[in-house]
Amino acid sequence: MAQCVSRRPDAAAAVVVAVVLAVSVGVGATPETACRAAAEEDRRVDYEFCVSRLSHHHDSPDADTWGLAKVAADVGVCIAGDAAYDAKAMLAKAGGGEREALLERCAELYDRMGSAFAAAYDDINRREYAAGKEKAGEAASLARRCDGAFAEAGVAPSPLERQTAESVKIAIVCTAITSLVNMMMMMKPYTAALLAVAVLGVVVVDATVVMTCRAAADGDGRVDYDFCVAELGKHHDSPSADAWGLAKVAALTGVVDADNAAYDARDLLAKGGGAAADGEALARCGELYGAAGFAFAEAHDDINARDYAAGKGKAADAASLARQCDAAFAGKDAAGAVPPVIAQHSSYAARMAIICTAITNLIE
Repeated sequence: MAQCVSRRPDAAAAVVVAVVLAVSVGVGATPETACRAAAEEDRRVDYEFCVSRLSHHHDSPDADTWGLAKVAADVGVCIAGDAAYDAKAMLAKAGGGEREALLERCAELYDRMGSAFAAAYDDINRREYAAGKEKAGEAASLARRCDGAFAEAGVAPSPLERQTAESVKIAIVCTAITSLVNMMMMMKPYTAALLAVAVLGVVVVDATVVMTCRAAADGDGRVDYDFCVAELGKHHDSPSADAWGLAKVAALTGVVDADNAAYDARDLLAKGGGAAADGEALARCGELYGAAGFAFAEAHDDINARDYAAGKGKAADAASLARQCDAAFAGKDAAGAVPPVIAQHSSYAARMAIICTAITNLIE
């Protein structure tokens, strides 16, 4: 899964401080300290959920940060097992028809999600952190596809919404804590200042990213070359990726920003959201960006399966869903204009969908 790069101006420094104080090399961690540092690493982390789920695991009391990353993956296995059980229990009472087919699909997806979390555990245990985070991302994508199946069939909301939400939350926790472990392996307290500089934006971009973005821009005039290099260059998979891999990186980067957009919409709504009509638009945007994240995740899966036409179609769907958020505010007075924090996501989704499509065209 794409590593989330927070846009809060003080976030990078906060990550460094949290890691130095809470999870430095050789120092034990607790769910509270690890979850706090993880929440600074990735604002999508639900701190209360993180502490609650990790604290109840039998391995947590003696675990360091590496151990807690594995605990998060193991909790994911348990959540997946419970979700599959719930889906099968509903299936037994479904009585045929479309609902039965959808529940059967969800049970299969949750079984696969459990396997993905188990693979993430094994990868993290072997200290193959990039692979572990990718498997956690795969688990989240599989969970989203359950709710997506109900939405596409026009049978919404999904009866498994809670299970999907918890699955995605623990995947985010697993990814964020694993990122801390990877950071911790390279850091000692006296090097924190140097790390802060790196986190604040000194990024060495692999030549493959530069060449691929240039080729994509040459093939499609809509591609923002500088944006392409800057955004793809941040992803942990980019240095070893070929064009096929970078097309998938673009899709995963779209997933992360869509998740951030849904978070921002819910956050603004919780803070009041202005007029009632604006509140309705924000609620709609939260739903649309959730669907956009799902579409980007499907684009990744299609490109990974080398079904390029389907992948490009899903990337286009994601951009369209983001634009629908802006349209939800249309016709209102100036006070009801799209909030800037939301508007930036529409632009981001459109540009990333174009990049994903253009790079995929290079493969074909």
